[in-house]
Amino acid sequence: MSMRRQAVLACVGVAVVTCVASCASRVASRAVDDAPVTSDATSTASPLPPAATSVSLSGTIPWIDTAVPPFQTPTPSPAPLPAIDARPCRADDVAANFGAGDGAGGHLITYVQFRNVSQTTCVLKGYPDVTASEAGLPDVAATKGSFFQGSDDVTANMRPGQQTLLGLETDTYCGARPGGGGGSPAYHHVTISLPGGGTITLDRQPEGFDVTCGLHLTRFSVPQPEPPQPPDPLTELTVSIETPTIVDAGDTLIYVADLGNPTAKPISLTLCPGYIESARSPTAVKDLYALNCVPAAAIAAHDTVRFEMRMQIPADTPAGTLTIFWNLIGPSRPGASAALTVTLPPTPSPLLNARRGRPVMPLSRACRWACPW
Repeated sequence: MSMRRQAVLACVGVAVVTCVASCASRVASRAVDDAPVTSDATSTASPLPPAATSVSLSGTIPWIDTAVPPFQTPTPSPAPLPAIDARPCRADDVAANFGAGDGAGGHLITYVQFRNVSQTTCVLKGYPDVTASEAGLPDVAATKGSFFQGSDDVTANMRPGQQTLLGLETDTYCGARPGGGGGSPAYHHVTISLPGGGTITLDRQPEGFDVTCGLHLTRFSVPQPEPPQPPDPLTELTVSIETPTIVDAGDTLIYVADLGNPTAKPISLTLCPGYIESARSPTAVKDLYALNCVPAAAIAAHDTVRFEMRMQIPADTPAGTLTIFWNLIGPSRPGASAALTVTLPPTPSPLLNARRGRPVMPLSRACRWACPW
C-alpha cells in the first residue's frame, strides 16, 4: 500500500472518529438538556407570553400610498343678503368725509364715508352722480364702474350711526397718459349728488385727485361681517393606535389607527383628511399621507373605524423604546401616540450552533488538522 493511500485512510479515520465523538457528545448533551427538571419545591410561575410582533388587521381599511391632499375645511354657508328696503338717504341725513385709500396695478382708490346722522334708518344704493372740479379747469364727471368693485360688495339699510362707503378711483396709465407718471393739475373739489336728493361737496387738501385718466366710481357698499366658519366635525373624532410590542430596526411597522365617533350623529369623511406619522430616532421619521376614505364615507355615531397604517423604521434606530405619533392634519384635530420596543435583527454566524450557541468545528478543519496537506 502506497504512503499517500495510507495517509488518506488515516485522514478519513480521524474524520470519522471526530464526527462520531461529536455526535455522541451532542446526543448526550441533548439528553441532559431535554431531561425533566425535578425539584422538591412546586413552581407557581406562569410562562411569559411571547412578544407581539404584529397586530390584527381584521376589519381594517387598507393603507394606501397616496400623497396628503390639500387641507380643507367646511365651506361657510352664504350669508343672506341684507335688507335694502329703507327710505333713500338725503344729503341732510348723512355726514361725509374722506376715509382710507388703497392701490393696485396703477389704480388708486379713495373711499368716502357716509354716516347716518338722522333719527331713522335710510339706504344709499347704486351709483351717485359725482363731479370733480378745480378753478380754471373743466369739470370732470365720474364714470360708473371701478377696478376695485367686487362682486360681493353689497349695500344695506343704514341705521342711525352706521356707515356706507363710496369708492373714487383714479388711474396712473391710460390712453391719455400711456407712459404713466404724474404732473397733471390736481382737482381738489368733489360734488356728490345723492339718489335720495341733495348734494354734498368735499375738499381734498392738499393732494387732490389726478383725473387725467378720469374718475371712476364704485357702487355704494356696506362692509359685511365674515360669515361664521362652520365647526370642523373631524375635531370631534377620537384616535387611538394599536401597535405590536416589538419591531426590528429597518423593518416596516404595520399598525392600526382607530378613529372613533363619540357623538350621536355620523361624521362625514367627504373632506377626506390627511395624516402625519412621526417618530424620534437618529434618522427622523415624518411622513404625510392621505387617509383611505373611499371605503368609509362616514363614521357612524358611537362607532369606530380601523385604518391600516405603515411606517418604515430606520435601520439605524437603536434598540430600546421608540414612541410613534399619529395625527390628523388640521387645527385641533385629534392624534395619539404609542411606545414599542425596537430590537436589532440577529446576525447569524456560520460557526455557531443555532440551538445552543456552541462552536462547531467543520469537518474540513478536522481533516486539515489531521492531514496538513
